[in-house]
Amino acid sequence: MHISNQRNEAPQLWLHGERLSQPFCSISHTPGLALLAWHDGGSVGVDIQAVNEGVSRHELRAVAQIFLAPNTAQALDGIALDALFFKAFASAWAAQEARLKCAGVGLVEWSVKLEASLACLHCTPVALADGYAAAVAWHLR
Repeated sequence: MHISNQRNEAPQLWLHGERLSQPFCSISHTPGLALLAWHDGGSVGVDIQAVNEGVSRHELRAVAQIFLAPNTAQALDGIALDALFFKAFASAWAAQEARLKCAGVGLVEWSVKLEASLACLHCTPVALADGYAAAVAWHLR
């Protein structure tokens, strides 16, 4: 079996030189950890993020206001403790990235139209060791 590795494209599975139509798969990695998800019933997206407390909170809040849903950005603004903020940001970012990957969409600014196109997806966090946040998304059928 071979898994394709084309930047900004969903991985494709190949067996004996032929592309498999199923399962669909998604791969994400960060220093020290990688995740692979597959789904027989349709596209899937997975994302993993290392919780990074070295980035300024101000910068991450600005990023959240551009790329995450307004209610998510507002919830992040309401988190007083830095350690909790950085973990919550990484979790929200991983969820958004997983949904975008599942939908076959690159990183784009949040919009009502984008949110509507992602509404058919289910997304759930993936439990990992401290210092990481991850999520997996798949189509609801």
